[in-house]
Parts: sequence; structure tokens; C-alpha cells
Amino acid sequence: VGYFFRSYVYYNLVTRYGGVPIIDTPTNLDASVTRADEAQVWKFIGEDLDRADAALAAANITFKSYAYVSPEAVSLLRARTLLWEGKYLEAVMAADKVISSAAGFKLSETADDWAGMFINGSSSKELVFAPVNIRSTDYIRLFEKVNDTDGSFNYSPTAALYGGLFA
Repeated sequence: VGYFFRSYVYYNLVTRYGGVPIIDTPTNLDASVTRADEAQVWKFIGEDLDRADAALAAANITFKSYAYVSPEAVSLLRARTLLWEGKYLEAVMAADKVISSAAGFKLSETADDWAGMFINGSSSKELVFAPVNIRSTDYIRLFEKVNDTDGSFNYSPTAALYGGLFA
């Protein structure tokens, strides 16, 4: 799970900033780090995804919910990285691995089906992994739209934030 999240963090960094420092060992705040080139970062992400695949296989972990890291989530992130690298055939193979898995994923056929995966309690067959926080009553889906009219919403911004937003 740790390797998956580290690769996900680096994926988000490299797609926004290109080459970034690769930190794979503990370091102190006084140490200087050098920026790796983009190809090195993509290689590092691929290595972490390989480690994540191996660890999930060794622990015999299978898909149980989109709230947990699974082999399918690793394959999906691998497909996204391969797309960014321009390795289209390999990206298709990684995505097909997800679609053909025993978990029963499939692409949405309508716009409503696709949009449904962003609604709380979704049963979309396209939803493979989503950053959520599980409570005893329900999921807190961290990627949902903020509800700025209902104060009972989990992540409703404060009035002070709205008041100073465009100051």
C-alpha cells in the first residue's frame, strides 16, 4: 500500500512539475536534494508499482472495495503512467488487465453512468480506486464537490474562508 501511495504522489508531482527530487531513503532537513529528470521519475514510479504488485500478490490481496488499494488500482495507475510516457500499447494492456479482472469492472456506457461514480454510495463498475476515509456510518469521499449551502456537510468551508477568498 505504501509503494502504491508513493507512486501516486510522484505521479501527481511529475505530471505537474516534470522532473522532481526522488527521495527514497530517510533524510534530514539539512540535506540538499537534486532534481531528477522526468525519465528517472517515471522509472522510479514504475519500480514502486512493481513493488506494490509484488507485495499485494504475496499478501494474496484482491479487490474488495474502491476504498482500498488493490492489484487493479495498481494496474490502473500503471496505465495512467504509461499514457503519460507515450507507451500507448502497454497502457492499453494495463487497462485491459483491470477491465478483465475478476472484480467485474467495465466502462460506463452513458454520461449518466459515468457521472454516477462521483455520487456518494456509487456502485459504478468503473470506479476502481477513490481516496476516501471510512467512518463507521459511511465514507467521506474526499474528491466530491464541496456543498457551500449546507452546514452539515463534512467539508463545508467556514464563512471566514469565503469572506476572505477574493480579498
